[in-house]
Amino acid sequence: MTKETLWTVAITATFFFCLCFSTLKAETPSCHGAYDLYFVLDRSGSVSTDWDQIYDFVKNLTERFVSPNMRVSFIVFSSKAEIVLKLTGDRAKINEGLKYLNAVKPAGETYMHEGIKQATAQMKEQLKKSSSIIVALTDGKLEPYIHKLTKDEADEARTFGARVYCVGVKDFDEEQLADVADTREQVFPVKGGFQALKGIVNSILKQSCTEILTVEPSSVCVNQSFDIVLRGNGFTLGRQTEGVVCSFIVDGATNKVKPSKVKNDYVLCPAPVLYSVGQQMEVLISLNSGTSYISSTFTITASTCSDGTVVAIVFLVLFALLALALMWWFWPLCCTIVIKDPPPQRPPPPPPVRWGEKGSTEEGARLEKAKNAVVSIQEETEEPMIKKSPTSPHTYHQSESKWYTPIRGRLQALWALLRRQYDRVSLMRPTTADKGLQHQR
Repeated sequence: MTKETLWTVAITATFFFCLCFSTLKAETPSCHGAYDLYFVLDRSGSVSTDWDQIYDFVKNLTERFVSPNMRVSFIVFSSKAEIVLKLTGDRAKINEGLKYLNAVKPAGETYMHEGIKQATAQMKEQLKKSSSIIVALTDGKLEPYIHKLTKDEADEARTFGARVYCVGVKDFDEEQLADVADTREQVFPVKGGFQALKGIVNSILKQSCTEILTVEPSSVCVNQSFDIVLRGNGFTLGRQTEGVVCSFIVDGATNKVKPSKVKNDYVLCPAPVLYSVGQQMEVLISLNSGTSYISSTFTITASTCSDGTVVAIVFLVLFALLALALMWWFWPLCCTIVIKDPPPQRPPPPPPVRWGEKGSTEEGARLEKAKNAVVSIQEETEEPMIKKSPTSPHTYHQSESKWYTPIRGRLQALWALLRRQYDRVSLMRPTTADKGLQHQR
């Protein structure tokens, strides 16, 4: 093979590797719900050759629960039960517990009730009611008496809010596991042997994961009622939708409310009124009538709100002022007609000269006749002066001041100012004569 061919093969292989990796990553589901996850695992002698597959199943499922508030416990059972990892949310301790789990040596009988009893004992020790999931795995049939004890222990765990899921491999009895689990849908048969355990991880995750992804709205108005929408997955995974309860924690007080609508991907709940700015409310949800709750990291904060009337009035006033300013600015430019002066007219022709006698004009003849004229002036007679009677000085009566006189004076001054402005603008308007002159041009 040439060098160019090797480069082509290498680039193609890298491309397909990246494509497969991205596709695998995109198809890997996870759960963001905060749970107490109890693995109750059969370590009887019948699984001695398949313990590695059980370990891989537990490790893979644990890694799919990605909430930082998730806690895990590993319990193994045979003739008696043993807690390999006590309930913890510390990731370092969880990884250490997986190492101990991998080193377990299976032997003994199949006493599943002993393992569920250890899970219930840890639930009783918890101060805060959290949602718990028990995943019980076995590979064989239970003796009738052991089956009854196991069912009773599962019912006891459910009183503390646990949801019980069962995984059966090889020679299990599906009817027995259906009695132990909450519902038949929560039984996962693996008929292909322990090698097929990896194939049911996604199914278990889909059936067990209830998660709150968003809470709407995140901010509300004080002193106003409102509804919230919790969006996520698995809200109908409880034994019945009537058990779904919304819980709101405000200033340490808990308010439980029945939702108005429950769907698999969202829940609609009426929320309590918040009365002060900055007040916060934590949102929880329960699938078992408030026995345990699925917590979330979402809170709702109260803030001041306006109905928009004041803002609308302010915008209207600003718009009116802007319109007046634009009219004042553009009126001379758009509505004033400039009238040019007409061209100067030609001067009239001089009057014709009229000739009289002896070669002179008629005006000259009139002046010649007036040379020896005698002018007589009549003497003016003096008229006697008539004395006027002295007039009495005018008396001014000062008007009496009223309470509204200052107000009337200010209103008159304001009216005079508006009148002058109106007259100024009206002078700029084109008159009918101006429009007619413009039309003639």
